Formats: sequence, structure tokens, C-alpha cells
Amino acid sequence: RVDLVADAHNLHMVENDSVDLITAVSLLEHVRYPQKVVKEMYRVLKPKGIIYISVPFIFPFHADPNDFYRFTYKGLDILCEKFNKLDSGFNRGPASTITHLLVHFFAILLSFNNKTIYGINIDIFKWLLFWIKYLDKFLGNYNMAYVIHAGSYFIGQK
Repeated sequence: RVDLVADAHNLHMVENDSVDLITAVSLLEHVRYPQKVVKEMYRVLKPKGIIYISVPFIFPFHADPNDFYRFTYKGLDILCEKFNKLDSGFNRGPASTITHLLVHFFAILLSFNNKTIYGINIDIFKWLLFWIKYLDKFLGNYNMAYVIHAGSYFIGQK
């Protein structure tokens, strides 16, 4: 059930300090001005309200209809610096990230420039390579794991 459909750059129909929780998952890479969207989120969030943002970093292009940005977790911290940071970091480790990229790489490589074959290859290589992501059970705890990660997250409070 949808309560509101709006342009995230301008939430004029939402009152200041009126929202308890904002979740923005895979949104900011698709908006033209992410800083403006985060500013609107801050405006509508109640004092002590919570915000959760998840964005891609090392991730394939995925237009819907557009795909503009990638964010490190440090960059996301800066984007959300008006909020009181509760937590931030990366949400997929190096093995999961490489697996995702390899699936797309091999699908492209063996598609012979055919979109249908590419789509079939995606499914085949997901099945063949799925096991690699489980190496994150170990690699995800390494100090250097942040270097190769698929996405960043930020949890904050107004």
C-alpha cells in the first residue's frame, strides 16, 4: 500500500518535522541531486527521528531510468553530516562484490553481444559462482574489506 508518490527533491506536501522514520534503499544513485534529497529528508524528519540510507559503491550500472552516482561509506557520512550518526559502513563484503561483478563480466564476455544470451548467462553464472560470496564470512572481518564493497549504509538520527 503506497501512501505517497512524490519527487524526493521537493517533498512540499510533507510538513516539517513530521516523519518518524525514513528508509532510502537504492534511491540516491538514481536522483539528480542527492544533496538536495538528503536535505529534504532532514527537513521532514521529526527530532529524534531515524534515517536509514543504503547506496551502491562498486556495483554495475543499473538505469531505472537513470543511474548517476556511487558512494563510499565515508562519502555517505559527509552527505548525511547534519544527522547524528548512529552507524555507517559497508553492507556487502569483497567476496560478494567480486561475485556480483564476475557474474556480469562472464555474462557479457560470453553473450556475443546478444541481449537474450546475456540474460541467460546472468542466471547461469549466478548459479555457478554463488559459493564465492560465502568467503565474506572470513574476508568481511578483515580491516581492508572496505576497499572492495558493493554498498554503503548510514543510520542516523535528527
